[in-house]
Amino acid sequence: MIETAWAQVAADTLTGGVPSAWGDTNYLALLGKTLLYLALLSFGLYAFLKWVFPRMFGARGIGGSSMKMVDRLPIGGNRSVCIVKAGRKHYLIGVTDGQIQLLSELGDEDVESYYSSDK
Repeated sequence: MIETAWAQVAADTLTGGVPSAWGDTNYLALLGKTLLYLALLSFGLYAFLKWVFPRMFGARGIGGSSMKMVDRLPIGGNRSVCIVKAGRKHYLIGVTDGQIQLLSELGDEDVESYYSSDK
């Protein structure tokens, strides 16, 4: 039995084959399986972080049901101007590192022109 195994290794070596501890291995199939498992793992992690995690801990994105950040314009550094919708009203606010300040309450015509303009 041992002599037969050594004879096979010797024959493989003489014909240019490399003996393998796992027998004949199809490396292309192993690479395909590895990529498939990696893709499934990535999708599972994405799905968990996108759908399951927020529902488990009640996390929400920017904006709830009654308040929503409609638009944001960075104006340099850590400063920006934002349009916020609270209920049925829209507000223009300024945001810096140290404070948030109401700049203006937007009128209906301002809001209508914003939603009707092409972005």
